Amino acid sequence: MALLMEHMKCGAMRSRPDGVSYFEVNTFAAIVENVIPFFDRFGFLSAKKQRDFAKFKQIARLIRAGAISIRKASPKSSRFVVT
Repeated sequence: MALLMEHMKCGAMRSRPDGVSYFEVNTFAAIVENVIPFFDRFGFLSAKKQRDFAKFKQIARLIRAGAISIRKASPKSSRFVVT
């Protein structure tokens, strides 16, 4: 995961109390500029992941174009509202 973070030049590595580690990207700009191009270039082996990624990219395009917006339901909430 450290190599992934180094290659993408964004994000952070996190660990849960149960020992699971994960890579997290928290800015829309980093997703559009780093994450999407990375997976466009290297792709996925699974047909399901390819379909999921195509949907993810479409949502990112809609957000970027201003067709939809996402905001937190409230400052303390972990839920989001799509408008």
